[in-house]
Amino acid sequence: MSETDVHFIIGRAVTDPEYRELLIKDPDTALEGIDLTEEEALLIRGIGREDFTQLAGELEQRISRAGLSVQEFSNRLIDRMDLGQIYRSLYILACPSPPPVPPIQR
Repeated sequence: MSETDVHFIIGRAVTDPEYRELLIKDPDTALEGIDLTEEEALLIRGIGREDFTQLAGELEQRISRAGLSVQEFSNRLIDRMDLGQIYRSLYILACPSPPPVPPIQR
């Protein structure tokens, strides 16, 4: 699995409350079909509800500074990117100091 896939999972959990609940309550089902290394699975499972809530709040604050709602921001991104790129962008925005990210390969 690539770092981009981990960003996708975390970004989706931050922006999709239903997926976030599934990931917290039943991570095996939420991660089904995704080829994670053992280390990556432990990382994802180690993120708690409070962490996701904090990231979601930080993301909303950053987006609202631009005068947009999270939904408006997502809609603008959808017009220009695929879903993986959207979640990666949201992940980067939500993290206070994101790690270096390799470019998305098409």
